[in-house]
Amino acid sequence: IAVGASGTLQITGDMTISGWIKGDGTVWGTVFSGLGMGGGYPGYSLIIGPQGACVTSCLLWYTSNDPGGTRVGATVVNGGAWFHVVAEVSGTTKLLFVNGVNDGTFTGAGGAGATGVQHYIGYTGYPIAFSGTLDEIRISNVARSADWILTEYRNQSAPGTYISAGPRLPLTGAPAPVRHHVIGGV
Repeated sequence: IAVGASGTLQITGDMTISGWIKGDGTVWGTVFSGLGMGGGYPGYSLIIGPQGACVTSCLLWYTSNDPGGTRVGATVVNGGAWFHVVAEVSGTTKLLFVNGVNDGTFTGAGGAGATGVQHYIGYTGYPIAFSGTLDEIRISNVARSADWILTEYRNQSAPGTYISAGPRLPLTGAPAPVRHHVIGGV
């Protein structure tokens, strides 16, 4: 899905990409991409695929201003199950999260470096389309905290168990407002 080259997506500093993925077993696939076609592939891309020690589908987080190149997560994120995935740039650190848990922290990384490039969900502009289902893909120009990411995962993965309202608590006097005991959160 082409989402355009809007100025709001031209993020060059801190950023967070998050979403739910369910691959069909295909080794390669793009979650979100804003890559230019010019030299050095300016921009950023979150894909799944094999690289380095990961021989199957792990998260790969590329930003053009990172002298370390593509950063690779440790968790296999394919095979028909749903995974909540997050890629983040915070200053000179890149992070990956799978199901609310840190899947890689990489220091010495640069920002995204995206300027004037087309953005895609599930595609890069190159032949690396995602094969499966993507849901709730989000991008923001802030680096979310680990607690934020864990809360987002827990709230979306099992909203009925994440937070609940207990029984009404009686108050004396009439008419009385309704009060509940709330349980849940991080």
